[in-house]
Amino acid sequence: MAAKPGVFQFPGVQLPEDIAYMLAVNHKYILHAKPQVHDVAAAKDRFARTVRIRWQFRNNTSNKEYIPKFHVPNPFWEPQKASSAIELGLDNAMEEIDRQVSRALATMATQSPNHGNMNWTRVQQFLNDNDLLVKLTDKNLGLAVFQKEWYIQEIHKMLGSNKAYKIASDLDMEQLLDTLYGQLQRWKLPKNMTRFIREKTASKIPEFHAIPKVHKMPWALRPIVPSHSWVTSRVSEVVDHLCRPILDKLPWVVDSSKKVINNLSKIRIESDNVWICTGDVVAFYTNINARACCKVVCGAWHRYASDSKIPTETISQMIKFVMENNYFSFQDQVWKQLDGLAMGTSCAPLLANIYAAYYERKRQLVYQPGVRLYNRYIDDILVIFEGTRKELMHFLNQVKLGPLTINWDVSLLKKEFLDIEILKSRDQSGPKLVTRLFKKQMNRHLYIPWSSAHPLHVKKAFVKAELIRFAIISSEVEYFADARSQFYGNLRRRGYPSQVLENWFKQVSYEQRAIFLSPKEDKEMVAPLMLSGRYNPVWEYINVDEILRSAREGWNLERNLPETLQQPLIRSLSRHTSLFDLLSAWNKTILHTDMLSDETDGE
Repeated sequence: MAAKPGVFQFPGVQLPEDIAYMLAVNHKYILHAKPQVHDVAAAKDRFARTVRIRWQFRNNTSNKEYIPKFHVPNPFWEPQKASSAIELGLDNAMEEIDRQVSRALATMATQSPNHGNMNWTRVQQFLNDNDLLVKLTDKNLGLAVFQKEWYIQEIHKMLGSNKAYKIASDLDMEQLLDTLYGQLQRWKLPKNMTRFIREKTASKIPEFHAIPKVHKMPWALRPIVPSHSWVTSRVSEVVDHLCRPILDKLPWVVDSSKKVINNLSKIRIESDNVWICTGDVVAFYTNINARACCKVVCGAWHRYASDSKIPTETISQMIKFVMENNYFSFQDQVWKQLDGLAMGTSCAPLLANIYAAYYERKRQLVYQPGVRLYNRYIDDILVIFEGTRKELMHFLNQVKLGPLTINWDVSLLKKEFLDIEILKSRDQSGPKLVTRLFKKQMNRHLYIPWSSAHPLHVKKAFVKAELIRFAIISSEVEYFADARSQFYGNLRRRGYPSQVLENWFKQVSYEQRAIFLSPKEDKEMVAPLMLSGRYNPVWEYINVDEILRSAREGWNLERNLPETLQQPLIRSLSRHTSLFDLLSAWNKTILHTDMLSDETDGE
């Protein structure tokens, strides 16, 4: 039975109905903004700059060492003016944008808004008066509301009673940066990676926080360290990029439900004695010894990347720098992580995957008798095993990932793995495995409401993506129909008009499943042209096809128009203020109230 709509409330917390209703709009809910013409003007400037850059470098041959995500733009460099035909096209495009903006403003001036932002001031005041925090939940089940006092106590317990952390009163930021830049010169990385690390490294200490595990009784917390702007962050990104191709050599390590479904579809079972087993690696990251992991990854680098110009010693030093300098703060107290892989750093999942795969490969788990399928998604393991219970237990006892502990759950009938429910079934040809969407009982299904300021094309893309996911997971058409029907009902309850949904739902059919399951073509794609800005009502009236048509009236006069200027034009919009942004700010204020009062009391 599905959970009731709304937010999770910690025992003893009682929210007024209107507060609970407003919070239940979903953390992704975007507040409505006023029309912002200056945003479109900035988008015009960025578009013109991109076009001129593509024209200026039209004859450049492909540089294999150039990696877009590691590019560091020069803020003082300006591209040259393009040819007269390209500049004419740009002028045409700018005039068309101005016409569309003028029409948009005139139209909006005659319309009364059919929405209104909710009374977020009341929500903030209630949370502040009652010392309540609101956070996302573990397993992505929705939002949860709980007392600040409980949260702080649990975090202090987590940090204080765990030998994995210590207070770091001796952190010398300047020395740490000097260490990084000194090592960077010796790593002999490609120039763009070296410059990326040198120019983009920041020194903002990550703020430790935690999200509630509402599916546990009593509630517990899952630690989070958002290490995106720390001294090790850029190094970690480079390590992740360099070592990621190693996963291609480890096909049983999967990265999506789609891969699992494709692997399951290849299995033909011949008896009812087939077990569906799922394993959960306990505290995966924190129980992996960082030095041992570094050694394993370096071995994999030597084995699979022997033709790389980057020496194994560089990979080793980079990993050690990331893992040995994992600092974070909580309420102005700096801590250092001592054991396990560094929390929150971008390369941790990849390194953990390679570490576990070392033992899986060593024990040849994929090829053991009775194993019809062995897949692992980070710390979740799926095994399809054919044999007796005794044979199964013998195999599971062999699954040892170094010192890590695995909790197993087995069944002859059905089990859940990721968002897939795997079941045994039977037809005229005998037993078979079927799959359908796994529905978490506690999931609140708080999809983006229709009233959110998300652009229409974003809402449509989200709906179609979900329908495609349902089609991929559902091995039978009736399973797809069931998931589709429930999704439709949930969206209607979130305010989506029936006519809009019926139109969108027609665009995804189960007959397309084979296409959805086919692998994406691995070919170099030329990036589209973009008008980039932030969500605001003006963009709903911007027709990019008309803008591109106007531009090409000039560009087509160019005898050899480069391929980079033959691409489609799209809108690329970053979001406006969301409920998540509000909650993050409110939580920080509530958590720091005591500290602020202590400071002012001493004045």
